[in-house]
Amino acid sequence: MRWLVCFFSILLLAGCQVLPAQKPARKNYDLGLMPILNQGSFTGTGLSAVDVSEIKAPGWLQTTDMYYRLSYADAARIRWYALSRWIRPPAQLLGPVVQKAFARHALLVTNGQAQQVRWKLSLRLNDFEQVFVSPGQSYARVVLTASLVQLPYRHFYAQRQFSIEVPAKRNTAQGGVAAFSDACVHLSAELAGWVMQHIQEAPSIPPGKTNSVTSLGAK
Repeated sequence: MRWLVCFFSILLLAGCQVLPAQKPARKNYDLGLMPILNQGSFTGTGLSAVDVSEIKAPGWLQTTDMYYRLSYADAARIRWYALSRWIRPPAQLLGPVVQKAFARHALLVTNGQAQQVRWKLSLRLNDFEQVFVSPGQSYARVVLTASLVQLPYRHFYAQRQFSIEVPAKRNTAQGGVAAFSDACVHLSAELAGWVMQHIQEAPSIPPGKTNSVTSLGAK
């Protein structure tokens, strides 16, 4: 009887050794439930309509890869997490955050559908990556370029590059996601405040000055 027990034990151990190892499951992320920053309310006479085009991005940011960089080792190399992905490309994740920030500033995002739109905002996402400055320290980096055009004259009114870096509390993909969420909220609030300030301060353009273009500059 003892030899039978030993025989079946050996078979069981051999079976465990030949079974394929279970692959770790891939995790998909969005920006989570983001806080709403209290930026105060707009005291003007009503909503200001802004035609906000779809956020553009370079080819490498048009995927769902979650990128990171080791600035302390081979800083010129872009890497990505093998088992962590965004549910949509970063520019598509950022778009709704911008719209919520604009709503807080009484800016109506029209996507070109409303009449008498006086402003058009073009946005380009330049960077969206987690940067490790050491094995135990990292931050989320988001860089966005905004161009504001006054309609119907297509008058280039202002252009600015927004950049924000938010430290990650955990040096993992999950920690990077939380830092990106905070970064997007704060960057969008700063963007909305910048647009609102220019709308309030913008001088009227004479009707005869159609299709005029001024030199671009950060304002």
